[in-house]
Amino acid sequence: MLGGYRREIVGRVLSLMDGNRNRLQHELIALFGRNRVEMAEALDVVDLDLTAPVMDAVQAAADALLKVSGQPHRQRELVDGLDDTTAFVLCMWLLDTGFAGQFYGQAA
Repeated sequence: MLGGYRREIVGRVLSLMDGNRNRLQHELIALFGRNRVEMAEALDVVDLDLTAPVMDAVQAAADALLKVSGQPHRQRELVDGLDDTTAFVLCMWLLDTGFAGQFYGQAA
């Protein structure tokens, strides 16, 4: 019985995680566009030639996005004003923040 209960809990947690992932992807598509999000999902950070200045620009853009949190129109304006590389890497970073350490490792 305990094993079945654990499986049910794990199933619920995985379902919630999947729902959050879908919501995040939907929000990122609205912010960055479907093509950029699909490309960001397909690439691996090791395939990119990241430099410290690029990562500094990505961090500054992420900070700016946080300052306009809850204001999707302003966030979209901010992303539209970024150069392609910064916007693309920022999108990758937001898709999976677990890669943030790898980004910085690549840029070192």
